Amino acid sequence: MFARRLRASRIATGYYEDGDFAEDLGVDPEIYRQVEDGTRDPGLDLVVFAAKLTDRSTDFLLTGRSPSRE
Repeated sequence: MFARRLRASRIATGYYEDGDFAEDLGVDPEIYRQVEDGTRDPGLDLVVFAAKLTDRSTDFLLTGRSPSRE
């Protein structure tokens, strides 16, 4: 599910090409494609940077839920 949320967030942010997004993340495009395909674990840095680029929370990308407010 992470891979689906990552792809949907990337596209919703205007990154229609995965290679452009990978470049802005500072990740090799092939490695990024594997993450988005769900065949490679993203690693914490990629999750954090992807959250920043897509204006999503890491909680949302990882779990599908918005961070709780206390």
